[in-house]
Amino acid sequence: MNNVTRSLVLILAASLLGSCSTERMLAKCPSTGILAEASSMTSFVPGKPMVPANIVYRIDARKVTTACSGDKDTRTSDSSLEISFRAYRQKGGGAADYTVPFFVVVDDSDGNLGQKKTYSARLVFQPGQTQVDFVQPIDSFPIKAAHSKQAFDYHLLVGLLLTKQQLEYNRKTDRYAE
Repeated sequence: MNNVTRSLVLILAASLLGSCSTERMLAKCPSTGILAEASSMTSFVPGKPMVPANIVYRIDARKVTTACSGDKDTRTSDSSLEISFRAYRQKGGGAADYTVPFFVVVDDSDGNLGQKKTYSARLVFQPGQTQVDFVQPIDSFPIKAAHSKQAFDYHLLVGLLLTKQQLEYNRKTDRYAE
């Protein structure tokens, strides 16, 4: 085998091994998900009834992806997240800028809720725009595993921070309504 062929084989092998270690690392990460009842938030005109004619916008958390690093000795992991959102408004109208609160909570394999952090995303509609897709990154979400657990025993759950009225609205009208 000549040097060029050997170099190409080594580069190909290194890239294949690199992807395996990434997949192997993801298997050790906390899983992610979106809480169904808190996956959508509908904002209404303040002081008006919560009916479709009074909707200012609706936003949906659509997907969460993660990457993580971990330290077995200290039983810690640090995850970065990317949360995909889609927002709608009925009428195009002028430019609009909103702050949308959301949270990430840790759930372990026994169903125990741990730390919860709240964040906000900036939702911007351009003039005439009725739909916006955007991704909100979270650079670091550390987890300290209990003595009998590993990082993969935990789940990072995302949801929109709803008022009681918004939650009730979701329960009555959303795709998860009974």
